[in-house]
Amino acid sequence: MKNRYLKIAIIAGFIALLLIVLSIRVNAQTTKEQVEQLKLLTEICVDIKYIKTNIDEIKRNNLTATNQIIVLENRVTRVEERQITIKENLVDISIRNNWFLGLVGSILLLMLTMQIRRNNAHKKGNGEENN
Repeated sequence: MKNRYLKIAIIAGFIALLLIVLSIRVNAQTTKEQVEQLKLLTEICVDIKYIKTNIDEIKRNNLTATNQIIVLENRVTRVEERQITIKENLVDISIRNNWFLGLVGSILLLMLTMQIRRNNAHKKGNGEENN
């Protein structure tokens, strides 16, 4: 009987040893998987931080571009308003120029007419004196 209990004890010890070895291997595999998962999570976190940084930079650039667009829009509005004012001034100047040239032309025409009458009167006066 001693042999029988010894055989059972050896078999039980062997099974226990086998279970311990399998348990260590499973833990080792789990640890390896956890290390790989930790590496992947670290890489993902780094990538996410990189993406967040780039998104923040894009937002800043977009805000800067938006501010520049607003400034340029205001400049364009001021230029359009100045253009309208300049057009109105040019129209006023053109109207005044037409009036002025009309007056100068009328004065010149009047002077020319008076000079022609005076010349004709002088010719008549000279013609009568010589005759």
